[in-house]
Amino acid sequence: MDGTIRSWMVRLWPALLLAVAGCSYRGNIDKPIARRLTWFSYIGGDDIRAACGPGMLDWYRLVYNARYEEQLRTYEVVADGAGGAILVARVLGSTAPLHVVGAPLSPWRWARSEARLDEATFAAFEQTMVDSGFFEPLPVGLRLFSGDFWWVATGCIDEAFHFGAWRYTPDHAADLDFPAFLFVHDATGVPVNPPPARYQRAFRSARVVLNPFRCAALHKFNLILS
Repeated sequence: MDGTIRSWMVRLWPALLLAVAGCSYRGNIDKPIARRLTWFSYIGGDDIRAACGPGMLDWYRLVYNARYEEQLRTYEVVADGAGGAILVARVLGSTAPLHVVGAPLSPWRWARSEARLDEATFAAFEQTMVDSGFFEPLPVGLRLFSGDFWWVATGCIDEAFHFGAWRYTPDHAADLDFPAFLFVHDATGVPVNPPPARYQRAFRSARVVLNPFRCAALHKFNLILS
């Protein structure tokens, strides 16, 4: 399968270079059409990477894929310049399949909440990212299937771009610290769709490469990490 791009397969890397400029995420993830057309660019943090540089405040984006057709959760944590941060939580899906309620022309929107983190709380969040291995070198070789449970995180921290990915697998025990923090500060009111008990550990992976010929979110896809 190496060297072959199939219609159902999506390849990403942190830069998420897109052949079609219109597929690049430039904001408005709250709008269904923007989500559908720029989802993979959003996951890969294209906009964060483009903005990252001197003078940039710390900015984290974390995406939780709890089976794509069941639930998506995203978290933006952006430093406020005064030592604290703003945390914006978004949730799409609870019991209704996303391919129905999240269709391109649907008026349905994310459930959304916003929380202000003081300096100590923001520092505690950043420590959870350190403890979860966000800043460590990435190992290679993992597939993130749309029907699985996984996290992808991107961020501009200390003016440098970072990328991480973790997949829950049946063979290991849970070892991530940041999900519990995010869920505690999530005021959307939408229950978390958790991995099954047999999916115990978040297994980490490396780069993600996007198929440039398909930018819109599919009902089923593979993110091939290599």
